[in-house]
Amino acid sequence: MRMNSRQRVLAALNHREPDRSPCDLGSTTATGIHPVAYGRLKRHLGLSTPSELLSARAQLARVEQEIIERFGLDLLPLIPASAAEVPEMDDEQTYVDRWGVQRQLPKVV
Repeated sequence: MRMNSRQRVLAALNHREPDRSPCDLGSTTATGIHPVAYGRLKRHLGLSTPSELLSARAQLARVEQEIIERFGLDLLPLIPASAAEVPEMDDEQTYVDRWGVQRQLPKVV
């Protein structure tokens, strides 16, 4: 029986066998994709839309609807607003986090 995303995830969470393993890419800060890797994925797929950060602190890209649909992802992001806020950065992509720690984003290649 073909399941929709909700049924698939609930089956897996309830230790029942889904029609396939649920797929996730960025629904939490533990399952995301780094902005550099995401940029490379998009280039490989021929997509040129600018990427957005989902979380600067966790170094995660916001996965676009086109990618969600293309790969049949089953989960959507549920990230607290405080984690999604893009901090003010200087020219070197450096910022100070909410704990006062200075951080620098890696160069995107």
